[in-house]
Amino acid sequence: MDRQWEERFHQMEQRFNEQIQEQKQIQKALEEKLQSMTQGTLGVPTKTPTPPPASTKGSCSTAEPTDYSGQYDMLVEGDPAHIVAVGRVVEGGVTIHGVPIAPQHVHVMIDEVRDPEAQVPVPTPEVQFVGEAVGTFLAWPRALTVTHIGTQQV
Repeated sequence: MDRQWEERFHQMEQRFNEQIQEQKQIQKALEEKLQSMTQGTLGVPTKTPTPPPASTKGSCSTAEPTDYSGQYDMLVEGDPAHIVAVGRVVEGGVTIHGVPIAPQHVHVMIDEVRDPEAQVPVPTPEVQFVGEAVGTFLAWPRALTVTHIGTQQV
């Protein structure tokens, strides 16, 4: 009986240590992203924002494909923070659905959903969950966007 408890305790301890390592990796990635964003520019934009082109939908600004940066993992806060989508940051986007984007947010377009039931960090009347966001422009906290490195979908 004691042997079973020892094994169970060991398994729980191992799982706990794995979760701690996972959280450390996420924290390190977020810290590196934050450092790369502040290094050299100190928050000063590297190029002057331009107004978005006229919307074809009438409810949100659009951007030409050349205005997109590389792919980013979109995270939500949690214990631990986790990737809920993969998308692109829209460079120069200053409004979404006619609402100015807060300085600590970026303008994103969701390309791939990882967790459709996760709530988006900045909901709109049309989009509250990540599963509703494919192909949609959203504001996303800059600190919760990390350069996509082709991680495996879990």
